Amino acid sequence: HKTLVHKLRSQIPAIMIGTNTAVNDNPFLTTRLWAGKNPIRIVIDKSGRIPKDSNIFNREANTLVYTEAVKEETSIDLSTFIPINFSDNLLQTILSDLRKRKISSLLVEGGQKLLESFIKDELWDEAFVEIANKTFTEGVAAPVIHGKLIDNEKENESSIIHLKRL
Repeated sequence: HKTLVHKLRSQIPAIMIGTNTAVNDNPFLTTRLWAGKNPIRIVIDKSGRIPKDSNIFNREANTLVYTEAVKEETSIDLSTFIPINFSDNLLQTILSDLRKRKISSLLVEGGQKLLESFIKDELWDEAFVEIANKTFTEGVAAPVIHGKLIDNEKENESSIIHLKRL
């Protein structure tokens, strides 16, 4: 199933996660299992909680960090820290800034809070839902997404369902 996710990452210009996903999962957000260009990694980190030695800050891809922890835009290696006010339409402000940076497509691979914010504000066009042949009895429930089925790509015992917003 990871190969399908890495293939999808190779097809988009940017990928976004929130602070909790960055801290708890320490993801690379690269295309390690599929040939292709790594997407620009975008992280929302209000107070600068993500450790500087996290995988998200390695030199495998550019990273944009939206944060209140800096006063002016600062670049370190391939990471750019962008000051933003978290109280004013946060997602709309970030999406507007991404458009100015010529990033027109974004894969949100965040946790429940970030995904539900995009869904609630109708800031999505398509959804890719990974389904495994396994039942989880603990953890955070996946958000509910309603859309039109476009494709169902299977690999071994998992699949990625592709939905379009109604």
